[in-house]
Amino acid sequence: MTKTKARKKPAPKTVPASESVPIPPDEVIDPGRVHELFGLPRPYETPKPPPDRDGWQTFWDPGQSVAALRLKNRELFGPSAWFCPLPFAKHADIPQWRRLRLAPVGPGEEFAAQEKRLSRDEGVPAARVVVTFLILRFLATGERADLIRLRCREVPASGKRVLVGPFSPAGLDLASVADGWKSPGVGLAAMLTPR
Repeated sequence: MTKTKARKKPAPKTVPASESVPIPPDEVIDPGRVHELFGLPRPYETPKPPPDRDGWQTFWDPGQSVAALRLKNRELFGPSAWFCPLPFAKHADIPQWRRLRLAPVGPGEEFAAQEKRLSRDEGVPAARVVVTFLILRFLATGERADLIRLRCREVPASGKRVLVGPFSPAGLDLASVADGWKSPGVGLAAMLTPR
C-alpha cells in the first residue's frame, strides 16, 4: 500500500478593503449563482440590479442569518461563537439587492461621530449584511477582504455594538464594543438598500 501526501490548499488571497475591489471585477453576480454558492435553491424571479454607484458594492443578498451562514461555512469563521445564540445572529431577511460600502467611515471616532458622517441616503447595515457580503466575496473569488473592524446596527443586551472583521486566515471575526470606544482599527460600515 502506497501512501500519498495530502495537498495543501493555497492560502486565500487578501485584498485591502480600501481598494474596494468588486466581486468579480466590474461585474455583479447573478442571483442564481449567489444561491448556488450558498447552497440554496435558485430564486424564481429577481428584479434587475440597481445601477452602479461609485464606491459601493452591489450584491444579491439571499437573506440568510449569520447563524445559518456560520453553520454552512464554519471554516470561514473565527473560533469564537459567542454570537450564535443571540437574536441578531438568528435573524434572516427577504432576498434583495444591497449596496454596501466597506471603506470604513470615521475610523478612530466614537459611534455618534461616525454616524454623523453618513449622508441621508446611507444607513448602518445589519451585521448579517456585512457578513453575507464578505462570505459571498470569498466564495466567488477566494479572496478575503483585508478590513478593520466595522461597526454594525445591532446592540445586544450587553449594550455593546456588534463589530464585523477582520477577515483573517483564522476566519471572519465578530466582536462587540461600546459606542464611546475609539480606536483607529474600528470604523463604521455603510449601506444603501436599493428600492
